Amino acid sequence: MSVLKNIKEELLTNDGPIFKPLHNNEGFKAIAIGLKKGVVIKEHKANWPSKLTVLEGKVNFVQENSTTEISQYETHDIVVGVLHYVEASEDSLCLLTQSRPSE
Repeated sequence: MSVLKNIKEELLTNDGPIFKPLHNNEGFKAIAIGLKKGVVIKEHKANWPSKLTVLEGKVNFVQENSTTEISQYETHDIVVGVLHYVEASEDSLCLLTQSRPSE
């Protein structure tokens, strides 16, 4: 079964965020994320340059007193080191990509 289909099935019975790795190597990481409406990914900071893409649904990206609504097929660049959180305003399937700078 594909990772994305698996996440959608898990959303039927899971009330928290669902994270599934899609790719991970020294320089790049991709994570699929499933969120039910109203579920929040708690406040945290990105350690590497990151981009959130909404594949299905709609989420609110909140950082430093500003909220950005991200709808299906839209992307949002995540600033390294800035506290933020994500809340699903609809059942959502997202893709988080991270590029790790070479040392």
